[in-house]
Amino acid sequence: MYVNKEFHKDTPRPGAMTDRGRIYMMLGEPKSISRFNPPELYPGELWSFYGDVSLGQPNYFGLIFYKRHGSGEYVLYSPFMDGPKSLIQYTISMMVEVQGQNRALDPADPEPIAAFLNERAPDLVPYPLSIVPYDIGLEPSAFSEIQMADILESGRKRVNPSYATHFMNYKGLVSTDYLTNFVDSEAAVIVAVDPVNGIPMLHYSVAPKHISFDYYQPTDKYFCDYAVDVSLKKGETFIYQSSK
Repeated sequence: MYVNKEFHKDTPRPGAMTDRGRIYMMLGEPKSISRFNPPELYPGELWSFYGDVSLGQPNYFGLIFYKRHGSGEYVLYSPFMDGPKSLIQYTISMMVEVQGQNRALDPADPEPIAAFLNERAPDLVPYPLSIVPYDIGLEPSAFSEIQMADILESGRKRVNPSYATHFMNYKGLVSTDYLTNFVDSEAAVIVAVDPVNGIPMLHYSVAPKHISFDYYQPTDKYFCDYAVDVSLKKGETFIYQSSK
């Protein structure tokens, strides 16, 4: 699995259990990924997404992952709970220019912190304060927590529970009725007797609502592997089985 392999590199845990792996599985591949690692900041990444408004997501938003205190795996950053100061490796002598004046970088003073981040990692601005760009002031947005919760909940809205709900209804009858729900399909099955020779015939139709295709560049062709397994049972006896 891509997620387990890709996000397992800096942690002993499976990639799917990390924050980046979890978000990748919920929201899919980001529109873009910007990595930042200047000496004064902890290593991090900014993932940008176009949101699905129908699922309650913002039109456009960005999520920051960073190595808290500079070590361990990347964790999901919260503008309100973590705050921009958590992204910076502070030293006593750190200074930044604000409106033409040099000011000490004080973790309790948001103005020099904003100027410092803008200077060291401009791609991050304004995401340390809000996951929605330019929906900001000088202080981290508490509303980002609500937006983050809506985004994480929206991933669950993509899950179709019909396989689980249909399993008990159709268990032991015609497996295509529930197996096709793995890819959110519609299926119709009927056993009809041939009027000429009297032999019963199994007819089924499967129509997937969505199919993903891969592209093979050498032949300039798109392809899709689609497997259908059919079993017809009477009681505990298999009358017909097929795999295509």
